[in-house]
Amino acid sequence: MNPVTALALAAFGVHQIGLAWDVSFPWADSFLDPCCFIPVALGVPSWLARQVRPDLVLPWSMVAGFTLVFVAAFEWWIPGFDPRFTADPLDALAYAVGAGMWRFVEPLGR
Repeated sequence: MNPVTALALAAFGVHQIGLAWDVSFPWADSFLDPCCFIPVALGVPSWLARQVRPDLVLPWSMVAGFTLVFVAAFEWWIPGFDPRFTADPLDALAYAVGAGMWRFVEPLGR
């Protein structure tokens, strides 16, 4: 498994456990989950798919497109009708950082 995926899974899990125990860090509450999302959402399925097809490579363009779709959904569309979500341009940057870190270390990267 990609080390960024493993780290993102661990960080996300620890953060969620902390929230369940009423332990909160404002920077983590704001940016950790968006930064971890793309490495987990692409990393786990990619790792599983490579168990069947070891030569699988997600190109940068696919990772960027996937990231843009989720940024549009969670930072523009959903906040327009659900008050539990807020649009934050820095979240978009966090998604991009997570995607870039993941793709940079992804096996067979091109």
